[in-house]
This record gives sequence, C-alpha cells and structure tokens, in this order.
Amino acid sequence: MTKQNENQGFGAGWQQLRLVDTAPAKAEIMKILGVTTEASFRNYRMGRLVPDRIEAEQIEHVFHNYGVRQNIWGAAEA
Repeated sequence: MTKQNENQGFGAGWQQLRLVDTAPAKAEIMKILGVTTEASFRNYRMGRLVPDRIEAEQIEHVFHNYGVRQNIWGAAEA
C-alpha cells in the first residue's frame, strides 16, 4: 500500500482517471463507502469525510484496476 493521506480525499487519483472509467470507478467506490448520493461521494473525494483504513485500501485497489497507481490521495490540481 502507498503512503496515504486519506484526510485530503482522493481527488488527485480521480483526476488521473480516463473519462470512460469515471462512471464504473465511481460506482465501485460508492459501493465500498456505502454512499448513494453524489453529495456524499463528493465529500469523500474532497476529503471532507475520511474513509476508514479498510475502505481506503479498497479504494486504492479500484484506482489500481483503472491504471492509477500513484498520487491517489490528496487534492486535485486546479
């Protein structure tokens, strides 16, 4: 597992996803987090809510499956 900073969200990893992969990756992450709304998902993505350690590892696995292997945790660049 990479060094994590989940309290900053996974916006950096999200920004690296290919557009075609965003919908399936989002569905997988929402299932892992147990959220059903866009607002809840966004709060995790932006770091307003923090996943627990097991959820964070599973989220990393989702990103790895879509080719994102570095810089998953942290804010997205503007």
